[in-house]
Amino acid sequence: MRIDHFIYILEVAKLESISLAAEKLHVSQPTISQAIKSMEIEWGGKLFHRSRLGALPTKEGIIIIKKIKEIVNKLEEIKEVNTTNSDSITGTLSISAVPGISQSLLPMTLADFINTFPKVTFNISENGSEQITKDVLNEKVDIGFVAYSQENAFKNHNKLEFKPLVSSPVMACVGKKSPLAMRDSISFEEIVEHPLFLYDKGYSLQRHIIEKLTQYGDLNILFASSNSLAGKQILSEGIGIGFFTKITLKNDPYFTTGMLVPLELENQKIIHYYGYLRRKDSYLPKIYKEFIQILVNHL
Repeated sequence: MRIDHFIYILEVAKLESISLAAEKLHVSQPTISQAIKSMEIEWGGKLFHRSRLGALPTKEGIIIIKKIKEIVNKLEEIKEVNTTNSDSITGTLSISAVPGISQSLLPMTLADFINTFPKVTFNISENGSEQITKDVLNEKVDIGFVAYSQENAFKNHNKLEFKPLVSSPVMACVGKKSPLAMRDSISFEEIVEHPLFLYDKGYSLQRHIIEKLTQYGDLNILFASSNSLAGKQILSEGIGIGFFTKITLKNDPYFTTGMLVPLELENQKIIHYYGYLRRKDSYLPKIYKEFIQILVNHL
């Protein structure tokens, strides 16, 4: 058994394709096919059902692949035992984050992290919690920083684990030109009388807000987008009401300069829990743990 063969098999299982795995790992398709064949001969059974549509693990293959992943995870742990010098730590962090984290916390976190671990590179994307959840589940990213309305989200999920880091109330936000800007708070009954900026589908905050507000009347959604910066620009002109969690306002220039003003929700608090999401069966390398700790320090 060879470790590189294990890596090939795991990548094929993840992508359900020998050709895609070969492309990602920068090896030839015959190399991967031969590795699979060698493993099947040694094991005495088939790992994958192969067809023109791709390569899917067999029933028995699923069990073997799970064991292979456990072995690879243990090998990663062993490699980190003697890695104490931050200058010697290398690798690429594959991360996805909701806008509240990527726009307010990631810049400072990245700056501190890169100063400490200069040889680590990044693959970072921004998305809504629902899409990030799918990407973590499908192993397109290693960890996702998400926000959900329940602290125990994914408690009974057999593949995903959610680790809450901080909770934060949702604020109704208006531009300084808005007649509401002189207020300290606003009720849901008042909110539904104004045009709204909401995140696009796939953002848990948007879904939670709609569930609450529709109890008080029909909604006038002026603008729905995954681009929060565009929404903030519209709000800054005194048009409509938007929603952001309190913790994400701390370092946001729209709020620190007074262009946008946060208002407390009068009826009831809406709380969102920020944390990171990962697959239970994947080993979390040391560089991710260091990154999470730096982000928590900024929280």
